[in-house]
Amino acid sequence: MSTLAPLQDVDPFRWNNFRTQPFRSLGRVFVLFNRWVFGLFYLFASINKFRGGYLFTDRLKVTLEQRVPELDPGSFAVTFIEAFAVPFYVPISWLIAWGELAAGVGLLLGLCTRWAGAAALFFIIMFAIGGFYDASLIVLGAIALMFILTPSGRWMGLDRRLAQRYPGNILFR
Repeated sequence: MSTLAPLQDVDPFRWNNFRTQPFRSLGRVFVLFNRWVFGLFYLFASINKFRGGYLFTDRLKVTLEQRVPELDPGSFAVTFIEAFAVPFYVPISWLIAWGELAAGVGLLLGLCTRWAGAAALFFIIMFAIGGFYDASLIVLGAIALMFILTPSGRWMGLDRRLAQRYPGNILFR
């Protein structure tokens, strides 16, 4: 006897649906491909932080302090860096390294996918506020938003299995 509740609201991804629903299937492939690429991006970014000494050195502080002279002195980014990011660089370094790891693993495995997408979007916004803005952040933000708005972890990922086991849990929606 199975203890898993049936999921009626989200169909899993199946390759044979291309014949009957080609555009829907193509859209899902697009979202899933981007989810995996984004997951790899965040996973490698976190590995870079761990290997680069972000957790136990002042590397983030030095990077932020080097960034300030490049920015408009009256900008919000300078205020954000000087009043928040530099004084609290140690917990921020840990948050970035571990948060990027969690977002990357979540997106790759389809585990807490919408939350992982929200974490990715949070980091993108924080990098932009911190003065590391360029036009690519708009595209990256839109991609992260796509993971929040679609149930891609329930199409293909651990969210589907966990939502069956724990129906109603907001982590696996």
